[in-house]
Amino acid sequence: MLRAVILLLRVDYDQWRALTRTALKLDLRTAQMGQAFSQQPGRSQGAYRQWISRLLIYIIMGGVLGPLVWAAEDVFLSGTVILTYTMVMTAMLVLIDFGAVVVSPEDFAILGYQPVTSRTYFITRLTNVLIYTSVITLALGLVPVILFFFARGFRPLLGLAAFCALMLSGAGVALFLVLIYAGILRLVRPGRLKRVLSYVQFLLSFFIYGGYIFLPQLLDMRAMARTSVDKSFWLLLHPATWFASYLDLAYRRRGLAEIVPALISLAALAWLVYQARGRLALDYSERLSAASAVSEDRPKTPAAGARAAILFKGREARAVALLVRNQFKYDTKFRMAVLSIIPLTILYLFMGLRDRSMVDPFVSGGGGFSLLYLAVLMFPTMLKASLTYSDSYPASWIYYTTPADRGRLVLWSKNFVFVYFVLPYLTMIGAVFLYYFRNPWHVLVHMGILALISHFFLQFAVFFNPALPFSIPARKAQRSSSYILTIFLGPFAAIGVLYVFSRWVYRNTFLLFAVLAGMVVTSWLCERALRARVRRRTLSLEYQE
Repeated sequence: MLRAVILLLRVDYDQWRALTRTALKLDLRTAQMGQAFSQQPGRSQGAYRQWISRLLIYIIMGGVLGPLVWAAEDVFLSGTVILTYTMVMTAMLVLIDFGAVVVSPEDFAILGYQPVTSRTYFITRLTNVLIYTSVITLALGLVPVILFFFARGFRPLLGLAAFCALMLSGAGVALFLVLIYAGILRLVRPGRLKRVLSYVQFLLSFFIYGGYIFLPQLLDMRAMARTSVDKSFWLLLHPATWFASYLDLAYRRRGLAEIVPALISLAALAWLVYQARGRLALDYSERLSAASAVSEDRPKTPAAGARAAILFKGREARAVALLVRNQFKYDTKFRMAVLSIIPLTILYLFMGLRDRSMVDPFVSGGGGFSLLYLAVLMFPTMLKASLTYSDSYPASWIYYTTPADRGRLVLWSKNFVFVYFVLPYLTMIGAVFLYYFRNPWHVLVHMGILALISHFFLQFAVFFNPALPFSIPARKAQRSSSYILTIFLGPFAAIGVLYVFSRWVYRNTFLLFAVLAGMVVTSWLCERALRARVRRRTLSLEYQE
């Protein structure tokens, strides 16, 4: 049957099948997911466990809205809220890995001379995008969909409607992002494409992170149970309501207010697929390939690189400083990984001002912790992951052909990102604290504590993964997984450590100086232990192809 459908689309079935299988093997994998396709059983099982653990995280994230299915009497209301949440989360995860999921510049170089038609390539990429987003969307909405089957007695039609609404809305989100990114190519020169795409991704991240943060806070289960939705014209402008109308149709509400939005959703999907046809073709991949090959028409400024390395004058130190600084300047993914902390910081700052948790920890007595601290302590972990994994990993052969000390390269890469990224970021946060605390001494000490804790986080990250900078291949969905794990584990470390300091340490001057001295000594000892471990581990490092 599948062969008949593919042939009906005038696509070579054998080519489609081979290209789709290859794309899935490359795209739907974690950092070590490629080992799942190797011939080594032990490594394969570990890779599959990582993939399953990621899906479990997504299922838990979507499960927080499960009680809404039971609480809300209006299936249209609960469906709209759940679909909005899953669409926002799907957009965030696709946004993080967008360049790796949709069209790669290497596709044209590999397939351009092959007898692969543009239609076959389009259907292959469309299949890959839909499978990728379907896995994410299904995991996020699995719990609510299952509950729709049983929340009002056993209603299989309602559950099937919820399933269809979930999967089609996820496909719509992915195709919409395809159009946004691909449309930019028509407006900018190839040499500036990557930079413009990074700015668009940066702006979109405000909406994605904002939806992830604020949407769960808007839900009041008791209020939802007594609320019904008036399907006004303005409400139906929200795309999630188009797909939520499927639930009303399955619940035997079949007026124009339900049929028209459902038809609009199908028409919108058809239009998105039609528009994506030109964006997922081989000629688009050719333009991306040209964009990656053409350098930006900007004058080179070697002196700027020299100024960036003014604090790092040793051989390995200077090399790392120039490398990381230029990688930030020209590598879109690395630059976005560093800048992605800014929207999170602004949103957390807004939330802190709204709930009045921006208070001086020296006088709060253990209360009033803003989520802004979460962003501060997440930043070093995010930096370490971005410093290790890169699409530029083929150039890491130079580490193994020069007389440079690889252990010192690893350590100085940690030092550089701390000095040039973490400390400026903490300075910015300190200026915000100074405005609200009105006590320079409290701000100075507090930022010193946060700087030491951030350095501890970097030391631990390097201790567990002493990798050379930009030397490991970046796998699809790897950044999104690391981000989600950080979101789940970060709050406990941040709130716990800061509560201890605010509750006991900051209230006693002698204890404060003793703890500061102890932290400095501990950091020095950790650095010595880290230095020994890195030297041992880097001796066995090998170039990864």
